[in-house]
Amino acid sequence: MSTPMMQQISALKREAGDAILLTRMGDFYELLGEDARGFLADLQRRVAIPTTSQEQGSMPALQEYVSGEMSGSLKKLGYECTVLPNPRAEYGPFLIARRVEDPAKPTVLTYGHGDVIRGQDDQWRQGLSPWKIVIEGEKMYGRGTADNKGQHTINIAALQCVLEERGSLGFNSTILIETGEAERTVTLKVDRWWTGGDETELVVAASMSVAS
Repeated sequence: MSTPMMQQISALKREAGDAILLTRMGDFYELLGEDARGFLADLQRRVAIPTTSQEQGSMPALQEYVSGEMSGSLKKLGYECTVLPNPRAEYGPFLIARRVEDPAKPTVLTYGHGDVIRGQDDQWRQGLSPWKIVIEGEKMYGRGTADNKGQHTINIAALQCVLEERGSLGFNSTILIETGEAERTVTLKVDRWWTGGDETELVVAASMSVAS
């Protein structure tokens, strides 16, 4: 049976149309009902891509994550997406997505990584899989739900909420998603590639950053 709170949320959702509603629950905001299902659908697509950067043969999945899934999602929000190869060819690519509303406004950099550690499929108990989200009570299972696909999916959903409510962000947004974090291949810096010794630095200019 629907609770009074969910009845109220359903009424607000009907008034809001396609907008995503964030419901304050104590000190946090939560997605409920249809919006939660939409968020889970986005996250499930991303978890299903086995972006295991520590394993050989993972390059097609890493490329699909940034060139297909994430670029496709961000272009719908008005971002221009560029996928850059890693200067160390054995490691995965980078996605840099930019939404420039006004060059005079500050730029917020959002960082995330799309790669995960090995799936270790045989170590998951019956009924669970690293590549499928399963929710049991307050727990969510699936490789990347906690590190880091869940986090950058939340950040992007928040940006989507602002765009749907206001029509603009009020700032410029750059989103960097790398696919080699588990291998620790890159150090983040400023607007060019620099290779020296065992280090590689990618520098992106921004006024502030949101790292998850």
